[in-house]
Formats: sequence, C-alpha cells, structure tokens
Amino acid sequence: MDQISTESLLHLGLREALAGTAFRNDEIFPTVAGEYQQVKVLAEMYPSKEVLLSAEPDMIVGNIDFFTYSGFPPGTNFTRQELTDSGIKSYTLQCQGEKPDPERMFTRFVELASIFGVTAEAEKIVAEVKGSLEKTQAVLGSSQAVPTFVYRSGTGPLSTFGGGGGSDYGLGRAGGKNIFGDRAALPPPEVSVESVVDLNPQAILISDEDEQSPQDKEKFLRSVLAETGAVRNGRFCTIDFYAFGTPLRLARDANVVGKCLHPDLTFPTLP
Repeated sequence: MDQISTESLLHLGLREALAGTAFRNDEIFPTVAGEYQQVKVLAEMYPSKEVLLSAEPDMIVGNIDFFTYSGFPPGTNFTRQELTDSGIKSYTLQCQGEKPDPERMFTRFVELASIFGVTAEAEKIVAEVKGSLEKTQAVLGSSQAVPTFVYRSGTGPLSTFGGGGGSDYGLGRAGGKNIFGDRAALPPPEVSVESVVDLNPQAILISDEDEQSPQDKEKFLRSVLAETGAVRNGRFCTIDFYAFGTPLRLARDANVVGKCLHPDLTFPTLP
C-alpha cells in the first residue's frame, strides 16, 4: 500500500508474492529498483476498494495503519474489520499511536518476514544493518555532534522533525544533533525562522518530500537563515522523504548524512 512496505517485501526477496503496489513518492532504493518497476501499480495514491479487490490479495501490508486499514480517505479505503470480513489479512509496520523506533522497525521487519517463511533472510539483513551502524559509529569516534536543522517545507512557520522519531534517530547515528530534538515527533513541529536563527544550526538537512525542489528550498533557506553557521559554511544536505525509513535505508543514510556533516571523515559506501 506504500513505498516503504513494498521495498521491505522486495528486500526480503518476495517479488513473486506482490499482487500490486501503490503510493510511491520517493526515489526507489537502488538494490530493488529493477524489481520494483515490475510490480503492478494499482494506484498513484490509494487504490479504491474495487481496484484493491480486483488484485485479489490475500494480505494487505502497509508502513503505517494510515495506509493499511485506517479507512482514509473515507469511503475509499478499507477499515481493518472490513478487510477481515472480506477474508483479507492485514499487517502494518507501525501501529496507531506508536512513535517511530528503530528497534521496533527491526522487530517488525523480521516479523513480516516470518509470515512468508523468510525469517532467516530478514535476520541476516538486520545483522548487516546493525554491523554497518557500528562501523559508522566507529568512524565518528569522539567527533562532536553537529547541531542540525531538518527542513521539510514552509516559509513561515517552517516544518521540521522533532525528537524521538526515526529521522531524529538516524540523524544521531550520522553524527548530528537535531536542534529541535526537544519537540514532540508527531505531529511534525512547526517553528519560526527566528527560533532557527537563535539556535544557530551548523548544518541543514533538506527533506525532498514535495513538489518544491531541494535547490529552491536551499535558495530560500540561504536568504532567511543567512546568519546561521550552516549558511555561512554552505553545509546543506538533501535527504529522501523516506530517509532512515527501512533497515537498509537507515544504514545507507547514516553514512550519506554522516559524510555531509563530517566531510573530513571517511564513511562506508552503501547502495
């Protein structure tokens, strides 16, 4: 029902099990890009009930319950009870009310694999990811965490990420420190330009998640945050909308962002 769940299934070698996919809005993870293009697209966003049933799925998988069985938009998506009544099982990687958590992400990834009898494959991936994160931490060593502003969108207020979520965790593993880590993760907090300037970030992560290009976002931020160390030093990094969102993305993005925040260090290269 969304890109994260589709990539997760493909990482587990389950291309043949996929009856369809929907709601892709990011660059596909390179190692599964070819297989992803072979999966039937049921809808650009949410498939209607009729389209979903036409794929004859035995099971619906989504990254969060919002995609999987929330009944949103009203009248177009199934509730979990409606799926059950139709004989369709459902599984979501993050349930309502749960904050994004990497350890839970690993656990659910393995649990999803167990449904399809490929637990060993998932456990191998999780072990590789944890090993990669340990190597990243070894590269960082005793380096000071770089105060970082994560910019999503907006011209005032500005939408960012709070603490305790997956992006906050990933940023920490990359050697950064979220300047708004004291804010709640959900809903994504909105902050004033003045508050960003006051906290003086030394780097800015731009989330590539809407129609505005990262280049246009950077141009805007250079104009309104000119007094910050990040702008003075030209320390801008672009991250995917789904950055850190799967085990393999977490491992890769920790190194990609780490290289941006700590250009003097040498990080492992991952897909």
